[in-house]
Amino acid sequence: MVIKIYKHDIIKENNLDFPEGIFYEDNCAARVWAPYFKHFEYINEDNYYYLQHDTSTVHTITEQRCLDRISAMDTMVDEFKKRGLYDEYKDEIEDVYTQLGFRITLFSYMLGCKEKNLKFVKKLKKNFAQKFPNFRQNKYYSIPDKEEEKMVNLCMKSPFIFYNYYSLLWKYRNRKAGR
Repeated sequence: MVIKIYKHDIIKENNLDFPEGIFYEDNCAARVWAPYFKHFEYINEDNYYYLQHDTSTVHTITEQRCLDRISAMDTMVDEFKKRGLYDEYKDEIEDVYTQLGFRITLFSYMLGCKEKNLKFVKKLKKNFAQKFPNFRQNKYYSIPDKEEEKMVNLCMKSPFIFYNYYSLLWKYRNRKAGR
């Protein structure tokens, strides 16, 4: 959302808004709004000052913020269905959910959350697998990083093995790096 300027009339005419009371609301809104905008232009100048601080969403990962991202993705799916656009964009919606609602949430949680627990990883995997059991067959599905793809596959097979393996792997890497 920070790299775009939207025409207010289109937002108003189509009842477009942000989910309220959660972080990552732009993850939902940007996707739901996209089909309504047909004209795009590139402006080669800085028109926005993006201030990041220590409590910024990108710097502070908590279990609740990870749950908010999942909530944003669930709201995205619901909005596409409510607007009658789900079937037309099903592959794209599934891919966005796979990337943001599962993969990025999983690794953000595992690397950034200070207080991790296996229960969250199990719940994340179960929730995702119920919604998109065949996500690997999606024409857009791709994880360029082979290690990350291996970890996603491991989590889908066994959240318990994934959680323990990934935790030990990063303890080893951090120790090796002197952290």
